[in-house]
Amino acid sequence: MVLLETLALLGSLHGLEKFGAVAIDGFTFKLHYRFTCSAIFGLSLLLSATELIGSKIDCMSSAAKDASAQRFMDSYCFSMGTKTVTHLYEPRVFKGSDRKQLPRVGVHVLAPGVGPRLDRTLDPKTSQDYFTQHKFYLWIPFVLLVSGVSFRVPREIWKALERGKLRSLLKEHVEPENRKLYVMKSEKERENATDRLADYLISSHGSHTWYLVRYLGAQLLNLVVVVMNILLMDKFLAGRFVGLGVEYLKYSAVDDEERIDPLIKVFPRVAACDFHTVGVSGTIVNNPAICILAMNIFAEKVFFFLWWWFFFVLIPVTSASLLHWVWVATSAARRTQLLMSKSRRAEPTSVNAVVYQKMSNVGDFFLLLQLSLNMPTEAFSQLIDVLASSDKLRQHQQQRRRRDDDADSASAGRQQGGGNNAFEMTSKIMTSYAHHKVLPHTITVE
Repeated sequence: MVLLETLALLGSLHGLEKFGAVAIDGFTFKLHYRFTCSAIFGLSLLLSATELIGSKIDCMSSAAKDASAQRFMDSYCFSMGTKTVTHLYEPRVFKGSDRKQLPRVGVHVLAPGVGPRLDRTLDPKTSQDYFTQHKFYLWIPFVLLVSGVSFRVPREIWKALERGKLRSLLKEHVEPENRKLYVMKSEKERENATDRLADYLISSHGSHTWYLVRYLGAQLLNLVVVVMNILLMDKFLAGRFVGLGVEYLKYSAVDDEERIDPLIKVFPRVAACDFHTVGVSGTIVNNPAICILAMNIFAEKVFFFLWWWFFFVLIPVTSASLLHWVWVATSAARRTQLLMSKSRRAEPTSVNAVVYQKMSNVGDFFLLLQLSLNMPTEAFSQLIDVLASSDKLRQHQQQRRRRDDDADSASAGRQQGGGNNAFEMTSKIMTSYAHHKVLPHTITVE
């Protein structure tokens, strides 16, 4: 069931990616809503598939007399949860030794955390921390689904706040079905489209600050989502997710005899289960069972990857992106470097003029960078050159208006010329008529 739900959700999210061809965000956003979201859904799918391919849990107990009882016990222990003995993970002094050492598998315990009571001062009936309960594996696929969906939320919010601004500005430059495809049919059309775009950027100078603020707000929300996912995972694993990677690094630096894999503490591969049945006299009989949790072999690697991904990729990259925009907002030199890299065919003087004069507002500059994500280098460089000089822009506008006026004049001339010809023809007819009528009368008078 979880597998089918995951596949359906992946299909619907794939459909969302096809909404619109214009790129409205950069690498950091895509790292969250595309790669991270897809990776988490894939991991959830992997864990769901292991439930279908192999057995979720295999338990052994003297109470399971036949195959039917065995299946019942497996289902019972999986749904009710398993447990490990907490103090069996701790080093202690054993008989015949003068120093503390960890319980050895096959000598002191059956498996890490599973075995007889070694500390007689602890009573399993009264000690609250004697057992560690393990029920979280029932919810792992669902928690991963929620986590994956959460990484799409900032993207959807930003798309709503963006309101199709880039799409409307680039409707003459980008074909809806093919991203980054410059589809002007002629040089004249390209020039006219670039002039109109530059005209808008200059006429709306200073009005795009909130456009940048909304983008940075959505970017900050990406970081908040990462932190919330860390807290969610930590709560889900009973406070053991935050320190999971650090504990594993410590474990790797210690000799085998003096260490216990911290991943096994969180995701035990072998655990105990209390399988209760009703005895002959009607009393409840506890039948201890030993269970193998094969699913945890995959789960431990999934959560270790997520720990590493959250702490060493998403948080550093997202924080660096936010700090970078602080740098861009406060440094015209950095804005110049960025614009030079985006418009390699533009004149350096044009880039400097745009950064220091025409697009000195950081919000306007951000919109300019957004346009560069969707325009070919040649077209964007041409836009920079046009923006650099208001005189050049006015010249382009005047030439365009002159061409339009000439076309209108020619059309009006043709219409007026047709009217004059009709008037001349009418005059000739009237003159001829007067000549033939009046002239004979004049002669008669004489």
